[in-house]
Amino acid sequence: MLASFVVYLQPEQNAFLSLNTGGIIHALFLRLIADSNPDLATQLHSDSPVKPFTVSQLQGKLARTGGHRVALKDNTYWLRFTALTEETFVNLSRVLMAKLARQDKLEIEQTKFCILDVKLEPTETNPWGDLSSCEQIYENAAAEEKVTLLFYSPTTFRQKGMNLLFPLPVTTFYSYWQRWNIFSNVPVDESLIPWVEANVAVEAHRLQTRALPFSDFQSNGFIGTCRYHILENNADYARQLNALADFAFYCGTGAKTTMGMGQTRRIG
Repeated sequence: MLASFVVYLQPEQNAFLSLNTGGIIHALFLRLIADSNPDLATQLHSDSPVKPFTVSQLQGKLARTGGHRVALKDNTYWLRFTALTEETFVNLSRVLMAKLARQDKLEIEQTKFCILDVKLEPTETNPWGDLSSCEQIYENAAAEEKVTLLFYSPTTFRQKGMNLLFPLPVTTFYSYWQRWNIFSNVPVDESLIPWVEANVAVEAHRLQTRALPFSDFQSNGFIGTCRYHILENNADYARQLNALADFAFYCGTGAKTTMGMGQTRRIG
């Protein structure tokens, strides 16, 4: 099971938040899971390098004052959680839907937010919700020669202790391949990776660098779009690459996807 939850919220009063809201949304996610399954929350909080979820930053019109972002009373905001396993999906769905039905509040940095809605499908105004599975993604994948990805939140790859600030084909699709083979019952052979390195190029991009502050450091990343072109088509490998590009919607790209980085969506 692959799931992308879009949660719409409204603060009861002006909320003064960290400049990078990814960390507080991460903490909120773990509290929600703990409400349903404390053992799973402990497991997800472990040091496992690849985890079965991602979170977004808080989205909407955020003012800024001093060292804070401010979510304004009566404005509507949204955030996004993705689940890459059945267990994560079931527990997150259970607690979110129960809180929505009871009209419970969510607390984010000492401010209570009303839950307005929870969506698991794309809408006309927000394409970030959906449900699928790796099997469904693979079955529906076509051998398209071009793939365009939108990197919505700052994205980076950690290599040799440094940040790589460009989505090279082999680095990008290795990121998806690694997660796919951990969470999917439809394995993709490692031979795809050298094929990508030899046969896939960046055809065009519109990328910008963005700095994202954390509590005691700053992480640089990129946002924008990148179009990949298969130069020498191989139908089997091309289909696998397209499946991984669709999977990016759920697994995110690169480092710190559980802290709001690497939110990704295929747009072509």
